Amino acid sequence: RTRITGAYFAQIKGFTEFETTIGTHLLKSQVCYAGEGYCLALASFNTKSSRDFIRTYLNYYLKKNDLWYDQGYAMAALNWMDEVNSTNIMDEYLEEWKVFTQNIENWNLQEFISQFNSKMRILDSLEK
Repeated sequence: RTRITGAYFAQIKGFTEFETTIGTHLLKSQVCYAGEGYCLALASFNTKSSRDFIRTYLNYYLKKNDLWYDQGYAMAALNWMDEVNSTNIMDEYLEEWKVFTQNIENWNLQEFISQFNSKMRILDSLEK
């Protein structure tokens, strides 16, 4: 809980100096449920480095069919940044996503995106 809370506060307060720490924790995936907070913070930072952390995460974890972690939130984070930056980075991972989720029930990318976007709007409103 402390890690996800820290990630939320980093996002709300714009503490981009913790970007490397947050990104490294995302890649390690040591704590359950914290990855969502890491993805929210990295998406809000929206830097090349934050995009690289999420891409590195997906490059590794979308190939691990036995590790159902925070891949949906990472995809949603890329989608959020794509919307903000008018890019299509998430599209590069759609085929891998389909393969990864083919045997996982209830993993719907649009639901991850909808939930993620809702949380981003809430956290953004707290920032203001």
